[in-house]
Amino acid sequence: MSTPRSIALPTGVRRVRFDDLGIAALRADGHSMGSILLAPGFTGSKEDFLALIAPMNAMGWTVVAIDHRGQYESDPRDEYSLDIWADDVCAVASTLPGPVRLVGHSLGGLIAGRAAARFDWAGVTLLNSGSGPIHQSQHDRLKLLIQALEHFTPEQIWQAKVAGDEANGIAAPPPEIMAFLHQRWLRTDPRGMAVMARILLDGPLQDLQGAHGRLLVAFGVEDPDSWSWQAQVDLASRWKARLATIPGAAHSPAVEAPEATAALLSATFIEASDPRCVRPRRSGYEVGMQIVTPLAADSAAIRRARKTVIDQLWAWGLSDIADDAEIITSELVTNAIAHGGGLIELRLSALDDRVRITVMDGNPHDVPKVAGDRGLEIGGRGMALVQALATDWGLEIGTESKQVWAELAA
Repeated sequence: MSTPRSIALPTGVRRVRFDDLGIAALRADGHSMGSILLAPGFTGSKEDFLALIAPMNAMGWTVVAIDHRGQYESDPRDEYSLDIWADDVCAVASTLPGPVRLVGHSLGGLIAGRAAARFDWAGVTLLNSGSGPIHQSQHDRLKLLIQALEHFTPEQIWQAKVAGDEANGIAAPPPEIMAFLHQRWLRTDPRGMAVMARILLDGPLQDLQGAHGRLLVAFGVEDPDSWSWQAQVDLASRWKARLATIPGAAHSPAVEAPEATAALLSATFIEASDPRCVRPRRSGYEVGMQIVTPLAADSAAIRRARKTVIDQLWAWGLSDIADDAEIITSELVTNAIAHGGGLIELRLSALDDRVRITVMDGNPHDVPKVAGDRGLEIGGRGMALVQALATDWGLEIGTESKQVWAELAA
């Protein structure tokens, strides 16, 4: 359960309803940039995104966070399924100014994945979501909840949860937050909650074939109990999605690290070629953030890698190093295509005072070496250029892969 830090509405955010759909929402109207639609997870609600709405809206987007049908202030349904919730999300999106980007958290990410090919999204982000069953550590809790929903009232279950938290030394939130969580629990349809719990246990595989827009898989680095790191890495790799880790966050990045999450989303949604946005230097630059992009070993990989790095640096307010970073990225990816093997992976990491560009390939044998006046044996003048532009560079050799990295001062 996500626990918002505050339930006060930021300036410009208002409560609305999509009456034809029976869906309650929080909305902040923007200008010219399009819309961001935020879909919550299991036992969550639109309030989970309160800390994200204002910073995203300040960039110019219309931002809308919803309760799924059967959650909190949205109307219940006679039946529930991922497909029904996905159709609801698309119906809401159709009323918003475009282009529309979808962000689904946890189970909301499963809904977003199901909706990805059903609407002309500009982008789809799966936030602390995955593919397949949720982590084994949650199975007993979910099974117990399903049984409890069949035999006890929501109030009885709530009181048992509060007593259990107290017995386990879990501190209660402030009274106003506790009152909100209590009401949210009581107003959520138990039938919808049970369906969501069964979906998490069954673990449907994400099928993102035909998905529209840029795909991003992002997760908090300290999340131990939803989907494993590997499941999310595999999900991104399978569907050629950008992968990002969010420092200082566990399962609910929008609550635990809203600044870093907003910075990540804005960097994903804004392109350097967009003249409507100006980014102050190091705006949203969060130490520990890492952007990972899988690349096929073809010529299109170089263009995609350059664009990924330039857009991210621009969104961080580091456009002054973008030209050097573009050259370095091109040479590292070109070298990986020529001398690597298998899937290539590009990583852009935010460090304390520098940015690191890393390219990994599947060939641990052909590695760059300094070789007198000629420069570097592998990659020739191209890799020598990397050495000249970077403040530092190096490589790491594994049993089946190698990583070549270069750093620029941020």
